[in-house]
Amino acid sequence: MGRNARDPFTTFTVLGLLYFASGAVGLVDEVIFFKYLSLAFGATAHASSAVLVAFMGGLALGAMAAARFDARVSRPLLVYGALEIAVGVLCAVSPWLFGAVAHLYASMAAGTTSLATLELVRTGLAAAVVLLPTVAMGATLPLVARVAGDGAGVGGARRVATLYAANTAGGAVGALLGAYAVIPALGLTTSLRAGALVSVGIGVTAMLLSRRLPTIAATSP
Repeated sequence: MGRNARDPFTTFTVLGLLYFASGAVGLVDEVIFFKYLSLAFGATAHASSAVLVAFMGGLALGAMAAARFDARVSRPLLVYGALEIAVGVLCAVSPWLFGAVAHLYASMAAGTTSLATLELVRTGLAAAVVLLPTVAMGATLPLVARVAGDGAGVGGARRVATLYAANTAGGAVGALLGAYAVIPALGLTTSLRAGALVSVGIGVTAMLLSRRLPTIAATSP
């Protein structure tokens, strides 16, 4: 955090915990997306490839967009919180969208025997549901990196690396808990909406945390 922030260690610790939780929820969401699309497409390998393309593509697009425009943002932590809330809202409504995907895919698959066409349809339908929340997820890293790296020198880079490690560790924990604990206990829809509530909570906490920090000077690209 910047040198002028109040209680920088405490603020950075809270941000690290938020980003750990964000990584965990993101991977739980990915596992759930995969399972929903497995039900829709009827083939695990096809569902897996469609989710992977849409999920990783969304993360890359979000990170690229945020890296391009984050210099214009004077309160990156506030925007990070808004993105987390957007992730929660999009995930909360996605069970209805997955239901529509299943019906649409069944009707389209009945009208063609081309495997290439079906693969394109699967990828397109997966992207229609998965892309928006994952773009928002991907956009978070440049924003939190800008907050954590505020201030020159090795310390800023070390804090950014620590946050990235926390997010990655959260993802590993989320993947394990999602597959072996959360989803078996709660089911797909409840698990996804519980995760959505966590994402909204992360976003609200980040917005409140942003009030403790000084404004970061926005710069022109």
